[in-house]
Amino acid sequence: TKPSPLAQLQDALKAGVAQYCLLNAERMVMQETLIECISALMEVLAVTNPVAFGRSQRVKAIVQDLAARLKCGGFWQLEAAALLSQIGYFALNPELAEKMYYGRELSAEERARAATVPENSRRLLEHIPRLEPVIQILSSLQWTDAQLARAGERMVGIGARMLGAPLEYDALATNGLPKSQILQALRNREGRLGVQVVDALVASILAKEESEELVHVPLRQATPGMRLREEVRTPLGALLVPVDFEISERLIERISQIAPAVLDQHVHLVRPRKA
Repeated sequence: TKPSPLAQLQDALKAGVAQYCLLNAERMVMQETLIECISALMEVLAVTNPVAFGRSQRVKAIVQDLAARLKCGGFWQLEAAALLSQIGYFALNPELAEKMYYGRELSAEERARAATVPENSRRLLEHIPRLEPVIQILSSLQWTDAQLARAGERMVGIGARMLGAPLEYDALATNGLPKSQILQALRNREGRLGVQVVDALVASILAKEESEELVHVPLRQATPGMRLREEVRTPLGALLVPVDFEISERLIERISQIAPAVLDQHVHLVRPRKA
C-alpha cells in the first residue's frame, strides 16, 4: 500500500530479488541436469550407432560456435536439439545408418525404414518433461521453406535455422565435396536458413580450418580435443569411430576394451595450431 515505509519497501525488494535468484538457480540446475542426462543418453548411442553419435557431436560443436557468433548464449534448447538430432537412428541398424550417412543408394525397403527416423525421435522424446521446445525445434527441421519463414524470429524458427545449417553442412562434408562447392551449396540455401546464419556458419568453417594443423600418430597417442580426419575400424571392418570425431579419454578407454590392437594404428588427426 502507499505510502509505504522505506524499511517495508526495502524488505519487499529484497524478498523479490531473493525469489528471482531462487527461481533462476532452479532453472539453471534443471537445464544443466537435462543436458547431462542427454549426454549420458548419447553415450549409449555412441556404442550402438557410432555414425549417428559422431554427427551429433560435430553438429553440437558447430551449433555452439554459431550461438556465440550470433549472440544467442544460453540457448540450451538448441544445444539439446543438436545432441538429440540423431537419436532417431537408434532404431536403425548401424549398416543402414552408415549407408545413409555416406549418401549411398538405398533399396525401397531401406528408404522406408530411413523415413521413420523423425517419428522415431518424436516417440523417444515426447514423454520427457521440459523437452517440448526441443521437440518443436527437431520437428521444424521437416518443415517446408514457407512454414519455416512463417516461424520468423521466434525460438523455434531461429533454432531450426541454426540447427539445420550445421546438419546440411555436415552431410555435404561427409560426401566429400570440395570446400568451394560446399560453401556455394550453403549460399544457395540462404532463403531457407537465413543470410545471417549462413554467414556465421561460413565464418566458423573458415576460422576452424585456419586454427588447426594435421598430425599423423598412433591412436593411443591422441589427446583429448584432437579430431579424427579418417575413420577408425576394427580388423573385421566394423566402424568404431567416424570421421571428425573428437578424441576423449572415454573414447580411448572404450576402444581399448573393444579392439585394443586398433590403438596402435597410425591415424590422421587435427589439433589446435600452436601459437
